[in-house]
Order: sequence, then C-alpha cells, then structure tokens
Amino acid sequence: MVTTRAFPLLCVAIGLITALYAIGQRFRVEQRNRAVELAIDANDAQALADSEGLSLAEVLERFRKVGVTSVAVSEETLVNLRDAGKVVILPATAADGLPPPFALKVFSTDARLLARIAQQVTAKFPIAPQWWAPRGGGEAVLALPNARAVVAEMGLGVDAMQVEAAQRAGLRLIARLKNYPSLNRDALAFMIDEAKKVGASSVVCAEDEVLGYRDLIEEAAQRLREAQLNYGTIEFAKQKGDALLAREMQGRVVRVHSIMPKESLLLSPSEAVERFVRAAQERNVRLCYLRPLPQLKKDALQDNLRYVQALSDRLRRVGLTPKPSRPFGAFEMPFPLLLLMSLGVIGGALLLLECFTPVALPVHVGLTAIGLVLSSFALQLSPLLAVKLLALAASGTFPTLAFAYSPLPQDPTRPTSAVFRLAFFVLLRTSAITLVGALLIAGLLAHWRFMTQTDQFMGIKASQLIPVLLIAVIYIGGLFPHQQSPWHDRWRSAREKFQALLDHPLFVKYALLGAVMLLGGLLWIARTGNEPGVGVSEWELRFRSLLERVLIARPRTKEFLLGHPALLLAAFLAARGEKRYVIPLLLIGAIGQTSLLNTFCHIHTPLHVSLLRTFNGLWLGAGIGGLICLGVG
Repeated sequence: MVTTRAFPLLCVAIGLITALYAIGQRFRVEQRNRAVELAIDANDAQALADSEGLSLAEVLERFRKVGVTSVAVSEETLVNLRDAGKVVILPATAADGLPPPFALKVFSTDARLLARIAQQVTAKFPIAPQWWAPRGGGEAVLALPNARAVVAEMGLGVDAMQVEAAQRAGLRLIARLKNYPSLNRDALAFMIDEAKKVGASSVVCAEDEVLGYRDLIEEAAQRLREAQLNYGTIEFAKQKGDALLAREMQGRVVRVHSIMPKESLLLSPSEAVERFVRAAQERNVRLCYLRPLPQLKKDALQDNLRYVQALSDRLRRVGLTPKPSRPFGAFEMPFPLLLLMSLGVIGGALLLLECFTPVALPVHVGLTAIGLVLSSFALQLSPLLAVKLLALAASGTFPTLAFAYSPLPQDPTRPTSAVFRLAFFVLLRTSAITLVGALLIAGLLAHWRFMTQTDQFMGIKASQLIPVLLIAVIYIGGLFPHQQSPWHDRWRSAREKFQALLDHPLFVKYALLGAVMLLGGLLWIARTGNEPGVGVSEWELRFRSLLERVLIARPRTKEFLLGHPALLLAAFLAARGEKRYVIPLLLIGAIGQTSLLNTFCHIHTPLHVSLLRTFNGLWLGAGIGGLICLGVG
C-alpha cells in the first residue's frame, strides 16, 4: 500500500511546512517581547519607608535603581482610611437633623481627602453624599449613607501622594481597581477615566473579582481598550471573570505572577527569585508583582533592595530585561494557513486508518475533501474551538502513528553493538513522528490567547490516555501496517488474540499486577493536566529545581526517567528475540511519547523552552535507557 500512503504523507508534509511557518512567526513575537516589568506595591513601599524614617519617593527611587519599573497603587476604602487614621466615622444621631438615609458622619483634617470621597461616592453610588455643618458651628463634615457598599466595598480612588511619589521616582503606575456589587456603566467609565488621568499604563484588579464582574465585563474590556490600558491577568489567582475579561481585551493582556504573603513566609529570597524567573522564562509572565518578604525584619529595606537586585540580575542572565512590559498584541494565524495545517491532521488520521483497514487512493482523496470542508466550516464558524479540536485530534493520532509505523527489529543474530544502534534508531524515529504532531499543534494554536493562557488546549488527559489505549490494541492485536500478511488474516488473528486474553485464567499474581498497574495509571492521569489532582512532593520539587539550574529547561520526568528508557529497552529486547516484556515496556514508552507531544500543547511556554526541554528529555532518556540495556545485556 505504498502508493496509497503517499497521498496522506503528502498532506502531512504540507501541513507540517505550514506549521513551521506559523511557529516561526510565533517565535519572532516571543523574541521581540523579552521585557519583564517589576512592580512594587505602593502600600508595601510606604511601610518600608515608615520603618526607615524616609519619604515614599526616596524609597521608590532606591527600588528604581535596582530594577523596579512600576508602582501599583490601590483604591482606598472608607474602612482602610479609618484604620489608617485618616478619617473618623461616627454614626449620626437624631440631634444632628440629617435626613435618611444619611446615617454616617465622616471627619478628616484633610479637606482634599474629604472632597475626593465626596467625588467618588457621587460618581459610584446612586445616592450622593451631603455636606453637613454641626448646629453649634464648626467645620462642615461629610454625611454618607450607612451602606456596606459605601463603607467597605467601594473603592474611593487612589492616594494622590502615592501617585506623586511614583512620578517623582520616574516609575510607571499600575492601577489596582476594585469591583463592587452596585457598579454601573457610568461608575465603570469614571473609574477607568480616573486610572488614565493619574497616568496608569495597566490595570490589575484587586481582590477576588475583576472589574465589571458579573454583567459589565465586556463593557469594562471595551473601556480599557479605548483608554489604551493593558489588563494584567494574575496566574493562579482565580479571580471571578478573569478569563472572560482577558479574552475580551483583544491582545492587550499581560500575564502577572505574584507571591502571596502567606506563601512568602515559606520561601527564602533565593527561592522567591527562582520562582519569579521560572514564571517569566517558562510561562510568558511579563509582570512580576513584588511583595516584601515578611521574614526580613531587621534592615528590611536593604534586604528587600538586595532581593530585587538579585531578581533583576537573574532575569538578565536568562536573556530577559527588567523594563516596562507590553502585551503580545492580537497575534493569530489567518484562515488559509489554519486550513493547510488541518490538512496535516487529516493526513495523519488517514495514515492511522491504514493501521486497521486498507484504503484505496480515491477513498483517501474523498475523505480528505470531506475533512477539508468540515475544517473550513468549523474554522469560519468558531476558529478557536476548531483549532482546539484539530489539536486534540493530532494529539491522539501522531503518538499512535509513531508506534504503528515503527517496526521493532527482530534478529537475535545481530551483534550487541548493532542491537544498540537499532534500539536508539527506534527511539529517535518514534519521537520524530510524534514531534510532527507536536509541531502541527504548536502551529494550530499560534494565537495570543494561547500564548497568554487566556485560552488553552483542551483534553489534556484524553490526549495522554487515548494513544496508549490505541497502541495497546495495535500491539496486542498485531495490527501493523508494515506487515505483509493480508488484512483479513490480521483481523482474524487479532480477534483470536483478544478472545484468548479474555478467556485466560486470572491468577492472583496477575490480579495483583493489574491492581498495581491500575493504581499507577490513576496516579499518572491524576498528575496530568493544567490543574493536576495530585500535588508534587518536596523532594521532587528540589530535584526539579536542580535540573532547571543544570539544564536551563527541565525535561519531564515521564520522558527521561520512564518513557524513553522503557521504549529503548523494549526495542533492545525485541532485537534480541526476547518478547516477554516488550509490550508492557512499549506501553510505558507510549507515556513518554504522549508527554513529549503534551509539552508543545502548553503554548504559554515559549517555543525555545519546549524545544530545549524535549531535547534534554531525549538525550537523558537515551542515556539512562542505554545504561539499563547494558545492565540487561
């Protein structure tokens, strides 16, 4: 069937060439965006300034010199102002003569602050505040409704002194805007206009809701875009509405990483530096939101300056620059290129179909035409969903093809050196076929949403499990396209093998072995995906950190310690005519191949990191597998 396979191979080649072009465009975008913004919280900086008897501007100037580029200023609430001693809040009494619903009196020695509170409440709350003069005379104070939204939930603007200090230090501003339940369109527009007026370049939402949640998220995105403000999406924070707001920003998105105060209690400065660098280097984080490390008490300012300096130096060493960040923009692939890449996935599916039944050339052509029509319709109707479905199809197809079209050498007469060469060749050939699918996925998902993890590959667990099951069917049933026996004979043989397997007596040792394999499989699947259900142990975290320091891009454990050595050993044993453990080892080897492909499904990881991680996994896995083969041989 060489002539019939030539057509789907041509389709795969066309798709792969197109994917390489798309990947090249993505690589250029990633390499042009190497600036990482270091931001410090204004309130934290103020606390450090107070502890040293310095002004906020002086402290911010010192942080600027060690690499800080921005200051995050948060909206204050009435509760914050009261706790800071800036205002006094008293309940109104009947003697005050205030009409309902004005039940609170707000006093302050700062007239500008009271004016700001009045302006903010007027713009954001249905009931405007009133100025009230005591009956016995005295300075007028502000009367407010006793509503939780006004007192505790509503932001009342940013501290003008913090803004001035940041500007004097030559630092950019990041506005921390706070959502609240009674937010309306006019209030939303007012908040974004105020952020623009103070000179903010980005908005990072405060607390557990994004601005506009729940009904005004699209409006918030439109207002932010019109004001040319970037949106900072905080990874791992799980703010309500974050995904929708990020998607609506049309590329004006910057990934943010921060270490929460509770987490930082467990970290040394060097560990915190490594965590920020890893986020920037491996996950396209472009804004590091720094909080002072709480365990640094004596000489806290100097210790934190050294901490930021160490982070700046470390970022430069890995090729990143502490500078104001910018988003990736609305980067995406046009429809014709996506359609050509879908042709590669269709070709792979046709090759996989050949494993199970012979297909004539006209049928190949007809199925390809149908696939292109369906892909075209899906890409026009919902491009992002279509590319995710195509990527999922590729993830199940190409690792399976890698095993189906990689016959194991079986010649016990070969010398040991030749057996080693053949085993290494099987590992490289299998990985190369899997890599074709990985590159198709990387090309299909070359889009700003996937690069910022605003959207992501779907079906991670399915993409790991399905190829292993298909490979098991192909190997146990003997359904190999490279074998010369007629198809009907192979199908009959496969049925007989599976029937014999089902009729085989179940011994205790096999039951125990099956239970162990099931437990291992459940653990493997639980640890797979964007949000694994099983955590990573402390010793494994330390081992990963060591690999990162030595190899820059840490290879995946499932590849270099498990899958690749198992595949190499399976090929080695098969070449020597020892078939007893070959199929179980091949299935373990399939885990390594699905992991290799899965590396390229994480588009928010820069392309060069994924390539280096794959290369490190291959040479390390080949080395470990070679040593095991030497021990066995």
